Amino acid sequence: MTSKSPVRSCEDVDETALSYAEIKALCAGNPLIKEKMDLDIDVARLRLLKSDHQSHQYRMEDDLLKRFPEKIKENEGFIAGLEADMKTLAKHPHPMVPVKPAAPPQADGKQPDTPAADAPTAPAAETTAVEVKQGFAGMEIGGQTYTDKVEAGKALIAEIRKGIKPGEPVEIGNYRGFSMALSVEDFGRTSVLTLKGQMTHRAELGEDVLGNLLRIDHTLNKMPERVTVLRSQLDNLHQQMKEIQGEIGKPFPQEAELQQKSERLAELNAQLGIEDGPAPAGEQRLAKDARPSVLEGLKRPVPPKQKTDKPKDHRQER
Repeated sequence: MTSKSPVRSCEDVDETALSYAEIKALCAGNPLIKEKMDLDIDVARLRLLKSDHQSHQYRMEDDLLKRFPEKIKENEGFIAGLEADMKTLAKHPHPMVPVKPAAPPQADGKQPDTPAADAPTAPAAETTAVEVKQGFAGMEIGGQTYTDKVEAGKALIAEIRKGIKPGEPVEIGNYRGFSMALSVEDFGRTSVLTLKGQMTHRAELGEDVLGNLLRIDHTLNKMPERVTVLRSQLDNLHQQMKEIQGEIGKPFPQEAELQQKSERLAELNAQLGIEDGPAPAGEQRLAKDARPSVLEGLKRPVPPKQKTDKPKDHRQER
């Protein structure tokens, strides 16, 4: 079962062990019987292998003509849809907001005073660098647009707590060029947000205000990875099609052996008289014309029933 070579092996102690074909040949006194039985086994095995080879050829033809083209067309459609959604996402990026860091406190722990209007300004080289962080593109929920992350996350959780019934997703708004639809799964225990463009993108939501927005962005940012996987599958399908084209049409490798053994088996059957042997004793068949017809027997008139004289008995029969 593990396809490993066993450590120990055993053989028959008696070197004169006979097979069933040899025993039957000894009983009949004819060595051709053993050869015939061996050929029966070999021919049956070769015919089974040939049938499996033909079935494999038919499956490869179906894959080449139907399954692989359909799969390739489906993957190409997925790639085109994802690329269109990636362009939509690029048109609605999060804005970059400049953030000026606070000035360091003075030695006495006090914040520096605001310079007067007439005070000289510091040179441009000495100005503090301004940091830039990612902002929020905004989210529309229930016809209202939220530009603050916290407010948008609270509105999203409020939609979840409304108690959406299991079934079709309910559209609740838009986010970065994608329509949002909310649904529940797993008997109402899991809330799923579906963002739909050319393709659909699913994100499971929880009770975290900002965590839900991170999950949504992570789902949208995974589109390039999905395109890479689909392109790899597409290349694999084309490679499999090339390999199948080289395998289709190959003949059965043991066809010559099967033909040779089938001819020898037919010769042995003719010599042994197995196919056209005499009918067994006591089983002589009647000719077709000599057999009685069942229909004619049914058409014959029924003979009249003869009356039998019975002694009169006045006792009541029960």
